[in-house]
Formats: sequence, structure tokens, C-alpha cells
Amino acid sequence: MTRSLPARFSIAALLGLAAGCAITPRSQIEEGQRLTQTLRDENQKLRDRVLVLENQNRDLSERAVDDAKRLAAQDQAIAQFEHSVQVYQDDRRRLENAYRRLAASLGASGPIPDEEPAEKTTTAAGRKSTRR
Repeated sequence: MTRSLPARFSIAALLGLAAGCAITPRSQIEEGQRLTQTLRDENQKLRDRVLVLENQNRDLSERAVDDAKRLAAQDQAIAQFEHSVQVYQDDRRRLENAYRRLAASLGASGPIPDEEPAEKTTTAAGRKSTRR
């Protein structure tokens, strides 16, 4: 009976494997099993660490989104405040100019419109002083 080349190779491979197992010392098999278990344990620890890091990453991403929203709200509030200050300053200038025109048309002898009125304060010694 002639067997084909693949069949002969298969039989030879099986015999070789069987023979290889028979001649491997028990200590090497035990060492391989210990190493396999160690690698499985380490692999499980690494999977657990990946889960922890994924959760941290998710938390940090959510925090970053919240911070971005908070900063956008702050920027909007600052812009509104700056606009409000600008409107106040423009209104103040408009009222100041109107006051000057009114004072000039009435010939008022009040404080000079370019100067601020003197401010009276009390010193630590109890004396009144005038500051400009």
C-alpha cells in the first residue's frame, strides 16, 4: 500500500509529537504550566488596569467638556460685562458733554467743567483737608 506524501507527513508529525511529549521532563512541563499561569494572572491585571484607565479617561473627558462649557459661559459673561462697561462709559461721556453744554449756555459759575470738584476728607488727626 502506497500512501500519499501528505498522509505520510501527517503520520510522521503525530509520531514526532507523541515522542516529543514522552521525552520532555516533568519539571519543564510544570515550569511551563507555572509560566502560563503567571502570564494569565499578569494578563488579567493588565485588563483590570485598562478598565481603570478607560474610566479615568472617560471622567477626564467629561470634565474637559464641562470645563469648556464653563469657560465659554465665562467668556460670554465677560463680553457682556465689557459691553456694559462700554455703554456706561459712553453714557457718562454723553451726559458730561450735555452738562458742559448746558453749563456753558447758562453761564453757570459753578465748578469748572474740566475739573472735578474738590473732595473733602478728614485726616487721622481729625482735621479736614481738601484734595483735588
